[in-house]
Amino acid sequence: MYNNIDLGPVAQTLPTALLETKFALRVLRRLSSVDSSQNIFFSPLGLLMTLSILYNGAHGHTRDSLSKVLHDSTITIDKYNERNRENIVNLNGQTGCEFSIATALWLMYGVNFRDEFVNVCVEKYMASLFQADFRNPQSVRCINEWVANATKGRINSILQSLSEDTRMVVTNAVYFKGKWKKQFPFKLTKNEHFHLPDGRTKEIAMMQTEGEFWHRTGDGFQAVRLDYLNSSTSMFVYLPDSSVDLFSFVNWLDAEAFKMVNFTKREGVVRIPRFEVDFEARLNTVLQKLELEDLFKPGRANFARLCTRPDYIYVSEFRHKANLRVDEEGTVAAAATAAAASWGKAPSAKEKFRFTADRPFIVAIKDNTMEQILFLGVITNPGILSALESGAEAEQEQPLA
Repeated sequence: MYNNIDLGPVAQTLPTALLETKFALRVLRRLSSVDSSQNIFFSPLGLLMTLSILYNGAHGHTRDSLSKVLHDSTITIDKYNERNRENIVNLNGQTGCEFSIATALWLMYGVNFRDEFVNVCVEKYMASLFQADFRNPQSVRCINEWVANATKGRINSILQSLSEDTRMVVTNAVYFKGKWKKQFPFKLTKNEHFHLPDGRTKEIAMMQTEGEFWHRTGDGFQAVRLDYLNSSTSMFVYLPDSSVDLFSFVNWLDAEAFKMVNFTKREGVVRIPRFEVDFEARLNTVLQKLELEDLFKPGRANFARLCTRPDYIYVSEFRHKANLRVDEEGTVAAAATAAAASWGKAPSAKEKFRFTADRPFIVAIKDNTMEQILFLGVITNPGILSALESGAEAEQEQPLA
C-alpha cells in the first residue's frame, strides 16, 4: 500500500492533520485534568469519525462549531468527507498489520432520516445501517455485540442502557494489531520496579531491545519511535524526566512533538513495560469544554440535516472505551465510541541512547503517511500482562523427553 515505509523527516503535516493532532492533545489534557494519576487511552481517530457523522447531520451554528474542530477552514465539507473516505480505505488496506475502522448507524423505526445524510454515511464512512427499536432492551445487546465483533473481542460492550427517547446511535470501532519491526527478545524481559505518580512502586515486566531507532531529546524529556513490521504505523513513546511533573508535561506537549524533523536515527537501547490497560469515559463534558456545547443542549442543537423532524434532537451520550496491550511481539489496540518548554539540542547521532520507561509516559500510535494519530494515552500504572498471556512461555525451553 505504501511505497516508503521508513517515512522519517520527509513526512509532511497537512493543515487538517495538524488540527486533528491538536484536537487529540486537547482531549488528552482535559482527561488528564480530571485525574492525572489514572491511565488514559483513547482513539482520536474514533472520536473524529463519530463527530464527522454528526457533522453531516448538523446545520447552522451546530455545524459551524463542528467544522472549526474537525478541519481546516479552506476545505468544504464535501472535500473533508472525501478525505476521510480515502483515509479509511488506506488504513483498512494496510497489509503489514491488522487494522480496521468500522462505523454503524442504528436508526429508530419510524423516524424519517434524510437520504442525503444516510448516503454520505454509507458512501464516505462505509457505515453499516441497522434499524432498531430503542424501547426494546435487546437493541443494547445488538449494539454491544457489534462492538465486540468489530474489536475482535477486545471491547465487549459500550452501552449499559438507552433512553426510550433515543432516535439514533452512532458506533465506531478502531482495531489495530501490529508486530514490532524490531522485536523485544523474551529472554531479555526482567522484573523491575515501575515508579507510580504517588511515589509508590510496583513490579512490572520490563522488555528490552537494541538497535537503530528514531529518537529525540528535549528539555526535560526524551522520545523514541518504535516501528511496526512492514507498516507505515509507529508507536511514539514520550518519557518525561523523573524531575518533570507529568501533568505539566502533558499540558506542554503540542503538535510539534510529533514532527519527524525533530527526530534523529540513532543506535540505542529501548526498555518499556509489557502491559495492558483498559479505559472508559463519558466524554460529554470533555467535548463541551472544546467548544462543542451545542451538541449536548436540547433546543440549541441543530440537526436539521439529520432527519425531517429535528426539533429537540441532541447528543445525550458520548461514550468511549479503549484497550491497549503491548508485549514482546507487538501491540494490540482497540477503541469503541458511541454517541446518543524548549525542544533542546539533539545529541550526537554516534552517541548510544538509553530509553527506560520505568515511570509514567505518553504513548501514541500514529500513521506516518497521513500524519494521523490513531491512539493516544498516558500510562501511569501499567496493568500486569503475564508471560503466558504475552506468549513468552513459548520461548522457554521444554524438558527433553
